[in-house]
Amino acid sequence: VLRYQAGLSGSSVIESSKENRTKGNVAHLFIEELVKDSGKDLQAMKRLMEKNFPERLEKAILQKGAILLLAENRIMLTEFSWQLEKSVDNLLRILEINGLKVEGCEIVRECRYSDELSLEARIDMLLKNEKGSYVIIDMKWTTSKTYYNRLIKENKALQLEVYREVLKRSEPGIQVSVVAYYNLSHGILETADELQGVNIITQDEPKDIFSQAMNSYVYRWNQLNAGIIEMAEKLPLDNLEYFNDTEKHDLYPLEYDSQIKTLKKTNDFSDFKTFKGGLL
Repeated sequence: VLRYQAGLSGSSVIESSKENRTKGNVAHLFIEELVKDSGKDLQAMKRLMEKNFPERLEKAILQKGAILLLAENRIMLTEFSWQLEKSVDNLLRILEINGLKVEGCEIVRECRYSDELSLEARIDMLLKNEKGSYVIIDMKWTTSKTYYNRLIKENKALQLEVYREVLKRSEPGIQVSVVAYYNLSHGILETADELQGVNIITQDEPKDIFSQAMNSYVYRWNQLNAGIIEMAEKLPLDNLEYFNDTEKHDLYPLEYDSQIKTLKKTNDFSDFKTFKGGLL
C-alpha cells in the first residue's frame, strides 16, 4: 500500500550484486534479440546460436554490460559466456520438446483489478503451447540454485501468479497453463505446472495466493484508512491483528523468523525502515 498507493519507493536492493544484475541484463537482451532476429522461429534461433553466438553476445555486452569487457573481468566473462550458451541451448530444448511457440519477449500487459487498483505484468518470455494456452516464463540470473525452487515449493511465487492473473484479465477467455521461473545462471526451469523435460515442483500447500494477496491489500488499506500501522519485526506474531485475522479473511500469510517461528521475520530489504523507527 505504501509503495503503490502512496507512491513511496526506494532503490531496488533485491539483487545485491552488481555483477549479477549486469549479467542478467545482458542475458535478457541476448534472448530478446535472438527471438526478434529469428522471427520467433525456434529452429532459426538454434541456427543463430550455432553460427553467431560469440558475435551476438558481444553485441549484447556492448549495450548492457560493457564492464564485462575490462581486462580484470576476463575470467568472469569467459565463465559467463559458457553459462549463457549452455543455458539458452537448454531453454530452447525445453521449448522444443514441449511444442512451445514464442509469442514475444518483454511483453507488457495491464488490467484494472478494481476502481482503486491497476496491475501490470512485464513478462520476460510469453509462449503458447499446441493447445493455444499461454506459458509465462520469468528469467532470473542468480547465484542461488535453490531460491526460486523454494519459492514455488512453498507457494510464495506471487510474482508469477500476478502475471498469470493479469494476462487472463487483459485477454478474457484465454488460458494460462504454465507459469515458471527460468534460472539463467544454472539453466534450470522451475514450475509446479505440467511440462516435459523439467523437474515439476510439488507445492507444500497449494492455495490461491493471488486472491490472498488481494484480500491482504484491501485489509491493509482499510487499516491505513483507520489510522492503523502494525509494526512487529522480531516480535510475537500473535501481537498482530493481521496475523490473528489471516485465516478468517484468507490473507496472504506473514513470514516468520527462521529461528523462532512465533516471531515475525525481519524484512532486511525494506524501503520504509524510517517509518519503523530505525535506519539500521
